[in-house]
Amino acid sequence: RSKKDFERMKKEKLDWELPRKFLKLLYKEFENNNNFYGLSMLCEMEGHRLGDEAVIYKDKNKLKEMEETYNKSVAFAYKCKSYKHLFTPYYWSGSYFAKLGETKKAIKYYKLTFEQAEKYCPDSRDGYIYKLAICAKYIRDKDGKRWNSFCKTYKKNSKNKCVKKLFEKLDVFIGNLKGK
Repeated sequence: RSKKDFERMKKEKLDWELPRKFLKLLYKEFENNNNFYGLSMLCEMEGHRLGDEAVIYKDKNKLKEMEETYNKSVAFAYKCKSYKHLFTPYYWSGSYFAKLGETKKAIKYYKLTFEQAEKYCPDSRDGYIYKLAICAKYIRDKDGKRWNSFCKTYKKNSKNKCVKKLFEKLDVFIGNLKGK
C-alpha cells in the first residue's frame, strides 16, 4: 500500500469481517474444486489484510497468522505451478516483518524471496526487480556481516534473468530506492 492509503486505512478503522466471510465461502468452493491457483490468490490477499492489521494494531497474533497464510499461499502455488506466487508471498512476509521491526524474520523471508526467485521468477519485469532490490537493500543494511557472502553467491551463480539483472546493476537499483 502507498503511505497515503495506509494512513487512510488507519483512520477509517476498517472492518474486514464481512469480506472475510465471503473469502471463507470462496475458499471452500475453491478447495472443493481443487482450484489451487484460486486458493493461492485468496491466501495472498488474506495475508495482505492480516499484515496490514498487524502493523496498524501492532498485533503479534495477526503477524503470526499472516506468516502462516502467506506460507499456505506458497504451498498452493507449488500445486498449480504459479511461479509468481512461489516467491512474492515471501517478499510480502518480509516486508511486514520489517515494518514491525522483526529483523530476523524479515531477513529470513527476504532471503527466501531470493532463493525462490532464483528458481521460479518467470521474467525480469521491473516489479520483480524492484521487490528483489528492496530485499537486497534490507539484507545489506541489517545483515551486513553476511552480505558479502550472500551477494557473491547470487552475483556469481545466478541463472535466473531477474536475479542476474538485479545483481548486474545492484548499486543502481538499491540507490533508486531512496530510503525504502
